This record gives sequence, C-alpha cells and structure tokens, in this order.
Amino acid sequence: MVLKTGFACESTQCSMMAPCENHLEIIRNDIGENEARLENSEVILFKWIDCQQHFPKNYDKNFVRNFLRGSKHDMERTKQRLETHFATKSSFPGIFKNRIVDQELVDIFNAVNIFPLPKLTKDGHRLLVFKIQENDLKKIDFNLSLKIFFMIYDVLLKNYNPVAKEIAIFDCEHSSSVHIMNALISIRNHMQLLRQCYAIRLKEIHVVKAHSAVEKSVAFLKPVLHAKIRNSFIFHQDANSLVDRFGEDILPSNYGGKCKSFSELTEDWLEILRENEGWFREQEQVEIDSSMMPREKMSCVYFEDQIGTEGSFRKLEID
Repeated sequence: MVLKTGFACESTQCSMMAPCENHLEIIRNDIGENEARLENSEVILFKWIDCQQHFPKNYDKNFVRNFLRGSKHDMERTKQRLETHFATKSSFPGIFKNRIVDQELVDIFNAVNIFPLPKLTKDGHRLLVFKIQENDLKKIDFNLSLKIFFMIYDVLLKNYNPVAKEIAIFDCEHSSSVHIMNALISIRNHMQLLRQCYAIRLKEIHVVKAHSAVEKSVAFLKPVLHAKIRNSFIFHQDANSLVDRFGEDILPSNYGGKCKSFSELTEDWLEILRENEGWFREQEQVEIDSSMMPREKMSCVYFEDQIGTEGSFRKLEID
C-alpha cells in the first residue's frame, strides 16, 4: 500500500507523520482492514450516502473514510454515526460554527495547550496532549478549549492514513482541583458528542503530575462517566513513567523526549488551523437537511437537549 499524507497544507504534513509500513500493518489488523475491504466498504458507503436525500453531498471523503475505520468497518455503525454527526452540527454552533483563529482563540490555545504528537506509538496509537498553562481561572474558557479540540480532531480526520486508537495525556503540573473539575465537567458535557457523533476509539487516559487534589477530583466525577472511560485512567507522578511506557522518540522535549516542545507544537497547530480556515467554512455547510430527513430517523439522532449530562449533574459548576 502506498502511504499518503492526505493533507493539503504543508504544516500538517510536517506535524503528523504517515505511519511506517510496520505501523500500518498493526493498525490495519487492529481495525480489520485490508485494501480490498477498504475499497469495497467505500463503494458501499459512498453509494449509500448518495442515495440519502437528507445527507450532504459536499462531504470530505477522507473525513467519512475515517468514520468507517473508527467503526472497524461496521457499516451500520458507521452510517449511524455519520447521520448523527451531520444532524447534530447545527445544534452545536459553539463547536462547529465560526471556526476562525482569532485572538481569543489564540489566547485560549496558549492558556490550554491541546495537540496530537507527530509520531504514533509502536502499536499505532495516536497521543493527544492536554495541558493547562494558565493559573488564572478567569482567563480560561474550557468550552472554547473544547472547540479547539474538535477543530484539531476534524483536521486529523482529513488524514488519509489510519490510526488504531487514541491515547489522551492530561498534564496537571499547573492545575488546581478547581481547574480539573471545571475541565472535566466541560468534557463530560460533551462526552456524548464524542461517543455518538464521532468514531473515536479511546484506549487510555494518562494523568501526569497528578497531585492528590487532582486524583480526588477525578474520583468525584468517575461515577457519572461511562464504564470504559472510568476504567481507562492511569495516573503518573512524573513524566519518567511516560518515557518508560511510550519511549523518548515520540514524546515532547518537555518530557525528556526527542519531539518538539509544547510551545513549538502549539504554534504548529495554530498555523495548521489557520491554513484550514477555508476548509472549516466549507464544512459548516456539510449538514443534514432536516426537512428531507425521514420522520422515523429523527429519534435516532442526538440533538442538543439529548447530549450532555444526566439529571442534576448538568447544572454542576465550580466557582
């Protein structure tokens, strides 16, 4: 198989390296893919989309392809996730609309660093790093940080090449318990958006430099998390155990690795988002036409009042 970048902009190609042949074999075994199956699945899926009157026709094929891969080529699950994704976009304008790199977004990006690491793990997993850099809680908008995350993740879905699963690293060096609670609540409020509207396969959540207050905050929220998420947390007192687990070749220099620093990776991704502003504008129009959607399917998609937290937890805030 010929490896491709699938990216239109040079910055993205440099920031996300294509998997080597060994990685590619591991990944494709994990998701149950070979060239013949991928080609056949794509023909079926794209033909099905074209036959759906309510589906957008100007979708990005790489983007849709990675929904198929994230569903391990389960065609019905892929269709459902795509339908839910395209249907819910209009219900979340704060996430999917007005995706421009203005000064407010730059400030939040520097306050809360979010980026994928360029190299995959030996098992073909992608590492996504999150770190709060700003101590002043008033200068942090975690909802805007989540918008940045979804912008980055959508760009990653443009990549032709597959990954196995996602591994999140939350660096809590500068985080208080209030930081963590507010961040986790924002994440929890959008968890169903990730679970139902994307084909994301989360393997682990590593919490680095986790002091006791952080562990208590996570423990407080665990009961309302999905079991798979609840059981995926791994705590580290320092970054040394990350090096032992993943190797220095793929980790940032901040962790003693050979990859770029946090600040360099943040600047790289700010530039990538700027280069993709045109694509973001195009994607704003890639939505379900609700007027054409069969009535029996309306109950199968998740709209704003159905996504988020249950019961009184929806109202929980930390001042």
